[in-house]
Amino acid sequence: MFTALSTGQINIYTAKEPVLHAALGGDGQAALIAQQIVSLRGALNDESAPVPTAGGSKYMSPVQLLYSAGVPSQAAAQQMASVFGGRSYTYKVTVDAEINGYHRFFIAVLGQKPNDKDIKVLNFYWRD
Repeated sequence: MFTALSTGQINIYTAKEPVLHAALGGDGQAALIAQQIVSLRGALNDESAPVPTAGGSKYMSPVQLLYSAGVPSQAAAQQMASVFGGRSYTYKVTVDAEINGYHRFFIAVLGQKPNDKDIKVLNFYWRD
């Protein structure tokens, strides 16, 4: 999987199921694990859902999430976690602006390096 604007890791907390499936190998077992990751993420965000996490916290690290989703061992989950991160560093922002009847959408792709508070504009364009 390739994207020109990334740190090289996939955010396991926001990636769509087909992206997780491909990153996990693309086979039948990967499909099941990807489905389970999406399901567990939903439970983490649902205050009423019981989630099996350490210490009763509603947070799972990428390794915990992979292992809980069906990766066969903690060691395998740890190895796979190098592909996944827990944070996004590239964002798309769309602003819908109208001034004196003139309407335009402004779109920017913003990037941030890990451990850096500075956010850079990587791409900027507009459309009507």
